Amino acid sequence: MLRLIDRRQPASAEVWSTSMAGRIVHSNFRIDPGASVRVAAQMPEFVPEPPGQPSTTIDAQLGGTLHKVRISAGVADQRRFQFEHGLTLRIAGQTAEVTAPTEESRRDVVEALLGPGLLLLCARHGAFALHAAAVADTRGIVLLAGPSGQGKSSLARLAANPIAGPSGPILRVADDLVVLGGDFGFCTNVPQLKLDPILLPAPVSTHLRNIVWPEFDDAITTPVLRPLSPVEMRLRLIRDSVAARLFDANELAAHLGWVTRLSQHVPGFVLRRPRVDPALIGIANRHSLDLLIT
Repeated sequence: MLRLIDRRQPASAEVWSTSMAGRIVHSNFRIDPGASVRVAAQMPEFVPEPPGQPSTTIDAQLGGTLHKVRISAGVADQRRFQFEHGLTLRIAGQTAEVTAPTEESRRDVVEALLGPGLLLLCARHGAFALHAAAVADTRGIVLLAGPSGQGKSSLARLAANPIAGPSGPILRVADDLVVLGGDFGFCTNVPQLKLDPILLPAPVSTHLRNIVWPEFDDAITTPVLRPLSPVEMRLRLIRDSVAARLFDANELAAHLGWVTRLSQHVPGFVLRRPRVDPALIGIANRHSLDLLIT
């Protein structure tokens, strides 16, 4: 079972947990003062490695800002990530927790749990977390991946209410975060950065059909879907998913091996599409969505 814990609450609030098979057993990610919370077991106290095991300091993005991060290894499998603005992320076993003592750091709790926290837990346990949106029809899931600003969430939000497609209704099943199991199956009810997962429908099939990278291209006038080679796809997945310096050697090797297998078994495409007048964005997005779901 994987757990994400928000230490901003008076008691330890377990905000999301899942069985290793991906079945959600508790989901209460959008916590407010009136919400009922479930108290999680206390994590063991962080115990540093013996002297001679130095910490590492790196630069890493969190909440759109570059921070200095001090990484320390603890006994057993514990690791601690201390961000310069005060936030601390701890990973131990199947649990990630965040403490945020300052007002500035509290703004980044969600980003820390659903960014490096979930990514590291998945890498340890044979799953894969990716910043992506996703749509689905009866044949399975199409992921929309890539950097921010290329319109992947905008495309997925066209299907916030089911729309007609060539193989039944097209549904939005992820807004900005996807978790895939070890068999590349899509995990449902994963917490989202901007949307309560309860609002997302469960897909008819969790089979992963394709991964598509939307990209704007000023040189074209109609959208074009270009297939990617496994090598190109692997490089894109690494770019979009791996904060390599946050992994230890074993986690990094396992994660890169998983990316390699994914790129060999699931087709990948680039969806190149033109920039259009704002008044035509809705029509252009629907045209692009029809192309990638066929």
